Amino acid sequence: MYHWSTDAYPEDDAYDVWCSELQDSTIPWSIGKCKPPRFSASYSGKAIAGLNVMESHLASFSGHRGKQEITRSEGSYCSIQFMKAGYESVNRDGHQTVLRRGDAYLWCSEENFSFTAHKKLHTISLRIPSDLLAGQVESKNRTPRKLDYTKGIGALLFQTIHSTYLTDDEFNLAESDLLESTILSLVTSAFSLQISDKRMMSTRERTFERIKEYIEMHTEDPSLSVTSTAASLGISKRYLHTLFADNSMTFMGYVQHRRIELIKEDLLVSKPSETLTSISYKYGFSEPSQLSRVFRKLTGMTPSEFKTGGSTYPRVSSCP
Repeated sequence: MYHWSTDAYPEDDAYDVWCSELQDSTIPWSIGKCKPPRFSASYSGKAIAGLNVMESHLASFSGHRGKQEITRSEGSYCSIQFMKAGYESVNRDGHQTVLRRGDAYLWCSEENFSFTAHKKLHTISLRIPSDLLAGQVESKNRTPRKLDYTKGIGALLFQTIHSTYLTDDEFNLAESDLLESTILSLVTSAFSLQISDKRMMSTRERTFERIKEYIEMHTEDPSLSVTSTAASLGISKRYLHTLFADNSMTFMGYVQHRRIELIKEDLLVSKPSETLTSISYKYGFSEPSQLSRVFRKLTGMTPSEFKTGGSTYPRVSSCP
């Protein structure tokens, strides 16, 4: 097991040190030049035969990999990122995807890739040398990149990786090889099986997924509405309402649900200077009292009660 953290450096130097760390890594990244306030980053890693598992806690930032970074890479890898907290938008060769808690995303080091972390991230990542997956997963363009790791074989994959990472036991060579083989088999099954699911997905279902991704990218936009969403996605407002009705919900109900989930994360990590008023305006509420009413309706408690109780309260989720 190995560890690295910006805690060992002065706060003013933390972001620059982190940038240098990523630029000089096995898979180099170019990081955004805008220095976030109070930046912090830490990661821990563990090798399992030819695989590497890493746990990261990162403040909001952005980065990209282009031709120059790809050329400087030491080898070719595929990585799977499991989102435990926060959310980020990623762009792979012009295809944009939003990742949030419960998502697993597969990306390859030889692709043009950029990302923006909009919230403090907590992730578990699995790095696999590309040659270990050769012939096991369908071509890069056909293999779906995102899956839900909270259910099905995706959950089994995550639980296997996470429990192996957490254990203090030392594995002998034979055990490490068996673990590697098991994990690779689960990776192949989890992502390849998604191909048939995607082919079976109807146009309505795919459009609904696009709507949810658009909402996720605009939760902090006070002008987010049925009109703006429908116009941006090139669909009618009536069709949009119908898609939500098909899923037993309304557009604004879903938007409020997602905003409250993100506000809960903000409340648990907010700085003393970040007030309920600033959080209310950040997510499009006209005043704190409006946020408090919606928060109580969806969670059964006030924002202050949730902040005091923290994660001892169950996570309320009435929407998919």
